[in-house]
Parts: sequence; structure tokens; C-alpha cells
Amino acid sequence: MAELIHLHPENLGQANWQQPGEASLPVLSVRQIRLLEEAAFRLTDSFLLMQAAGIRSAIRIADKLGDADHQEPTCLVLAGPGNNGGDGCIVAGELKRRGYPVKLIQVTEGRQGSKDRMQAVLWAMAQGVEPVEFQLESGLPAISPGVVVIDALLGIACDRAPTGQIQTLIQLLNAEVRKTRFNNPAEAVRVFALDCPSGLNCDTGTAPGEAIQADATFTYLACKQGLLTGQGKRLSGEILVEGLSCEGLLQQMLQRPGFELHATARGQAEQLLRLPQRGHEHHKGSFG
Repeated sequence: MAELIHLHPENLGQANWQQPGEASLPVLSVRQIRLLEEAAFRLTDSFLLMQAAGIRSAIRIADKLGDADHQEPTCLVLAGPGNNGGDGCIVAGELKRRGYPVKLIQVTEGRQGSKDRMQAVLWAMAQGVEPVEFQLESGLPAISPGVVVIDALLGIACDRAPTGQIQTLIQLLNAEVRKTRFNNPAEAVRVFALDCPSGLNCDTGTAPGEAIQADATFTYLACKQGLLTGQGKRLSGEILVEGLSCEGLLQQMLQRPGFELHATARGQAEQLLRLPQRGHEHHKGSFG
């Protein structure tokens, strides 16, 4: 039997990013993603999955920044209290390890976080990152043109409007990003979201309150339906899906009774095959 999760410490950087529309990809609800996560955690170490998500995202971000003809931009990572924040800490550590200037702003709201979340911030610190707790009175660090922002505040757990410090942080960030894009479009601030833009409901595709507007979203395990519908399509920007080497497990789960797949993002080649064949004698009236 093929290995259901081909994930090991030595292949954490070996990503296989796919885009909906280019490849045919299953589209899952948040409940189904949670079931897939639970199954994955029974087969492999959960922190290994977090490392794979963070390291592979950091490498992809570095690739996107590689064509810059100026000095390496500052990377501002915003990490929330949950495991999405843990992904952000891993991204911060990996970008730091690759030589990028990194600022890690945490919003823990007095919560300790999961074991994986705590391990992630320690891993980032071991790479030379110095995390700073967000303070309302201090606001955001200066966001100058060319800064890259990594959004790891809420992830797919968001099902209501953000409140408190996270709501304020999203408001401040959106205002600063709009300002730089208006004043200097050539060096606009770029925003990359991890798993989904914070504030977006990944089931409904709606943003009930403040939400991050991302240039690209790096989402994990499978594509989420809220990224492709409603406000999600606009807020997500370019969508990239990384299976975290769990593609075999996903295929097995899709075959289980009761695990009903509600949608598939069809690839271009498959869409073309579904078009009716046109003969040389056909005209516009032949197809309505």
C-alpha cells in the first residue's frame, strides 16, 4: 500500500504548489478539512505538518521576492494566538534563516496557545527572530513601500467578525497598505495570507467584519470552498494549494462513505474536454 503521508524531516522544503483552474482540485468545507487534519495527526507528528506548511510557504514567498532588483525587503509577520500563528512563526524563522530582515508581531491575547504553537515560536527564535507582542498604544511598525506582510492571524477558524486587538490590527494594516498602494504603486506593499485571509469565513466566502485583502493566499491540505466564492475570491488574490505530502490520505478519505465532495475546481485541460465538439458546418445557431 502506498504511503498515505509522505512527509519526513528531510523533505519539508519539497513543495508541490497547485492553482485552482490550472489543475483539477477537490474543494473542501472547513469540517472536511478538520477531519483530514485529525486523520493526518494520527499518522504523523502535528508539528512536522506545521513545519512543512511554514517552510514551504517561506520558500514560495522567497521565490516571489527573488525578482526584486533592490535590497531584500523587510518581512512583517503577523501571528495570531492559534496554530495559524504557529505557521506564521515558522515562516518568520525560515525567512530569517534565508537572510531576510524579519519582524514578528504576535497577538496572543493572554493565551498560551497549543504545544505546536509554542514550539513554533521557539523554533523561530532559534533562527534569530525576536517576537514582539502587539500593543494598541504602539500601533504597527512603519510600513514603507516594498515591505512584505505575512498574515497568520486567524486562519480557517474564523466564523464571526474579528474583535479586540486582531480587529484593530487588521484595520491598521489595511489602512497602511491602501496608503502605500496609492502613493507608490510601483513599490506597493504585498500581503501574503497563510491558509486564508484573516476575517474570511472559509465555508461561506463572506467576511462578516474586518478582513485582510491578500495578494496571494497559501492554503494547505486542500482548497477551501470559501476561497473561491463570494468575497473570498477577491480577498484571497492568487490561490496556491499545498497538500503537505498528504495527497494519498486525501484521496483515501474522498473514497469513504459519507465524505461527500461538494465541488471540484476544474483544470483548464479538463474544462476544454467538457466543451461540445464543433464541426466545420456548425454555426452560432447550432449551439444556442
